[in-house]
Amino acid sequence: MKNIVLLLIIFVWGAGEILADDNLNHLRPRSTPLPTVSHKGPSYSIVVLGDTHYDKAPASVYHSHYNEKVAWLNKVQREEFERNGAMWAERCPRLIEAAANQVQANTVFAMQMGDLIQGDCGDPEVHKKMLNDTLDYFKKVFGGTPFLTVTGNHDIRGAGAAKAYCRMMPGRLSKEMGFEIPSVNFSFMQGPDLFIFVDFNAPDAAGIRKALEQHASARYKFIITHGPVIPSDDSSVRWFLFGRDDKLRREMREVFLKNDVIVFAGHTHQLEFQECVTDSGRITQLIVNSVWMKDNLAAPEVLADKPADYGKRQKTEFKNAEGAKLLDEYKPAMTRYYLALSAGFGRLDVSPSGVAVHYFGGSAITPALTFKLR
Repeated sequence: MKNIVLLLIIFVWGAGEILADDNLNHLRPRSTPLPTVSHKGPSYSIVVLGDTHYDKAPASVYHSHYNEKVAWLNKVQREEFERNGAMWAERCPRLIEAAANQVQANTVFAMQMGDLIQGDCGDPEVHKKMLNDTLDYFKKVFGGTPFLTVTGNHDIRGAGAAKAYCRMMPGRLSKEMGFEIPSVNFSFMQGPDLFIFVDFNAPDAAGIRKALEQHASARYKFIITHGPVIPSDDSSVRWFLFGRDDKLRREMREVFLKNDVIVFAGHTHQLEFQECVTDSGRITQLIVNSVWMKDNLAAPEVLADKPADYGKRQKTEFKNAEGAKLLDEYKPAMTRYYLALSAGFGRLDVSPSGVAVHYFGGSAITPALTFKLR
């Protein structure tokens, strides 16, 4: 009997310890108001683009060597080639030109959130040609405004594509900015503000930590990544930064919170705004999409507009219990949330008084929404 009681005590104590550990994984809402910070320094703007999936019709232009052997995947990706060819025949060029028209006298660069190209070329030389053609097109439209991009999964997809991209892109990006960018994971100071560009396919956690430590006093700290930092309520919920390593994800989440970061991301092909605030700090994130597949995406179709809605799609639409559990980690600290189906671009305005993004749907010349990030 004593042994049974002892076993029960051990079981209950152990279960409580596991439960406590599980609770520790969930973000907790901030218990005190955020401190008031006085910002100084210059004002400037940046044009923001989401995924673009640049491509051309017919598919033979870039995909004549494409040789996916899995039948269902071959079908899906060939449908993407058709989709891209159609949208880049007319809609996407209008979107990019409208974005370029938001360049102002104080615009320092334009930045794109990865999946710049479709990829799937099947040959590294064709992949490099697709990259060069795409970058040349964007440079023609944006003129003398530096154009930066971050690595997406499509940008390195295909035979020899990852090696071709990682060898070629640092040189092109260095030329844009006028200083050396040594790899596809890089950071720099724009005046008093820190920008960290992260290859979410192969992120450099140590490099991110180092940049944040070296520039701890930066006015604003921006993380630019294809896969988001705060997971999206999306069908590909696990495709986010450090999303396949829970221990590292939680460690870096705390690093980002303590540094009060502002995140720009893509990947999900939707417009999503999230903010988590804890006693450690704050993460504010905007996911942008520029894949203009259908005309009606120019006007945002709102799916959610309050923190209580975060994670509902995992439970009701996707029936994904694991995804819902993941988002439940973030939900208690979610203070602002917005989700819409939309394709467009943004103009980021940075100033001593704050940080805001004016969002333009499709090729609009007036913003549909303004997101106040700071």
